Amino acid sequence: SVALHDSRLLAPPLWSHKFTAAELGDPLRLEREIVAGTVSGLKHTSSWSTLPLRLRAVPGVRLVSGLLRPASVPPEHASVAPKNNRALDDFMRGKQMIEQMSPEKVTTGIGLLQRSISEDPSFALTYTALANANFSLLNWNQGSSERLLKNAKAFAQTAVTLDPNLAEAYEARALVSQHEWDWSHAREDYQRALKLKPSFALARRHYAILLTQVGEVEEGLREVRQARADDPYDESALPGLGLILYIAGRAEEAVQVLEAPAAAGMVAACHNLGESYAVLALRSSGAARAEYFRKAILQAERLRQLELRSGRGTGDLQPGSDRLFAQFYSLAGDHVHAEPYLALVRREVELGLVSFPEAAWVYAAAGNKDEALTLLERAVSPKDRHLLFIKVYPFVDSLRDQPRFHKLLAEMQL
Repeated sequence: SVALHDSRLLAPPLWSHKFTAAELGDPLRLEREIVAGTVSGLKHTSSWSTLPLRLRAVPGVRLVSGLLRPASVPPEHASVAPKNNRALDDFMRGKQMIEQMSPEKVTTGIGLLQRSISEDPSFALTYTALANANFSLLNWNQGSSERLLKNAKAFAQTAVTLDPNLAEAYEARALVSQHEWDWSHAREDYQRALKLKPSFALARRHYAILLTQVGEVEEGLREVRQARADDPYDESALPGLGLILYIAGRAEEAVQVLEAPAAAGMVAACHNLGESYAVLALRSSGAARAEYFRKAILQAERLRQLELRSGRGTGDLQPGSDRLFAQFYSLAGDHVHAEPYLALVRREVELGLVSFPEAAWVYAAAGNKDEALTLLERAVSPKDRHLLFIKVYPFVDSLRDQPRFHKLLAEMQL
């Protein structure tokens, strides 16, 4: 049973329907019926644009959204729908997993998405999800940057070819262009995606990040806030929102955004919360400075516990937290505690567990500008994705007066 209610009134539902078992077997038909019923109910309701509506379904029935095309799209360009329920179910489950922002969940999600493709190779949305999954793996250095970017590019272009009017396909392709430092084409594809689907929160989030990376920080902040308003229930959006907030000088607000997901064990949120506290520490003095650094280091410890539980590290090497410990202790001027972690980071760079730019942040914090710049220069040729925020990242401010740093920005067309 599905019913549409006006939450303000104790009255019969605006529309309701009891679906048969046969109807539940066809999720796309089910979605169309719910949309049609919702519109029908709203047509007979006054002041419908301000109604606080809720749509309820019996437990165990998942309402599928996002697969319908706008009515203005010609039928011959309609989105490629899945040919069977198994392909759709694997897609939905896989997409949910890759949005949970941890390497283990993303890897599981990729397996489900690959199974969806084996069931239906023509389902364009699955390729866009796989493209985004490869970018997630880039975040944690889970494989060769060149290979992961190549995979993402192939998946994104396949999606565009299968459905030239699919907003998700252009979002995925824009993300590829962004990582290739092709800022203008990335901007064009994000804008095209948002024209096709104005409420597409993921595309707007990634567009906000692009704007931030090229230095249009206030515009990026405005777009990411709009994305959050478009989809307030997407927890995976919070690390990116927090990142843009502290880059924009709003670290206190970033802390408020990131505390809950960090406490829940979201890896990216722990990382960005630690950096938000570090930004606040650098802006403070005395006891307040010491307290903010203490909180930053607590996030590094929280991240370390998550790494130990997941088994991502190798022996005594826990690259995510080791880097944060080295960076935060160095920024705090506590070189006694920083040195053991600096030694670990050196080993992790040699093993490919920490990228050149990530190590450069540590060296910059420790005051070794030459080594930091050398590492950044080594990251240019492979277009390491950790360079993307180099123009606005607050932890390289000590390098901004160096000619080598300006040359790096020029090579990235920033």
